[in-house]
Amino acid sequence: MKNKTNAALWSFYFGGVGAGKFYLGQTGLGWVYLLFCWTLIPFFINTFELIVLLSMSIANPR
Repeated sequence: MKNKTNAALWSFYFGGVGAGKFYLGQTGLGWVYLLFCWTLIPFFINTFELIVLLSMSIANPR
C-alpha cells in the first residue's frame, strides 16, 4: 500500500515529470508525463490531480 503523504510529496515536487505516477505504480502515465514535460501540460494536470489526492480521505485498512 502506498502512503498518501509520500504520493503527495512526490507529486508536488516532481509531478510535472511523472514521479508521482511512477510512485503510485502507474508507469504508463509516468512515461507520458515524462515525454510531454517540456509542454507544461503534465504540470497543470498534476496540479489538479494533487488537489484531488489531498482532498481524498485515507481508507481504513482491515
